[in-house]
Amino acid sequence: MQLTKNFSLSEFIDPSIYKELGDTSIKLLDSRLPIIAQEVKDILTEHYKKNVRVTINGNLNGHIYTESGLRKDNTTTGAKWSDHKYGRAIDCKFSLDDSTVLPIKDVYFILTQADNLSRLLKLGLTTIEDINYTKTWLHLSVRYTLKEGLTIVQP
Repeated sequence: MQLTKNFSLSEFIDPSIYKELGDTSIKLLDSRLPIIAQEVKDILTEHYKKNVRVTINGNLNGHIYTESGLRKDNTTTGAKWSDHKYGRAIDCKFSLDDSTVLPIKDVYFILTQADNLSRLLKLGLTTIEDINYTKTWLHLSVRYTLKEGLTIVQP
């Protein structure tokens, strides 16, 4: 099921969950995440002036990712109460069409520039993990927070 111009539902759902529930697994995903993922892709494509690939679940340079979106509740990946288990978080990896992986620090810098961050906050982004802890992916979440603006958390 296509959710945005560039993202399908299966990219956001653990493959075993998607195999069991198919397109009905959409009920387990916060509807803001695909829109935010598309906006991130659009911002980065505008910045680099070439297509930027955003990988959540799927294949990137020979590595298969399966738990970068909604995770099974009994997974040992991540925190016990991870937003991933509630369909509120994604871990994004970034590359150009030639498979050049974009450094997370560069992506973070671009996305947190005032205009770009404003676009993402309006869509519901609330949380990013500290990039000093997540050097190969960028964790984005739409969890509820008590403060305005972006919350930076440590995994």
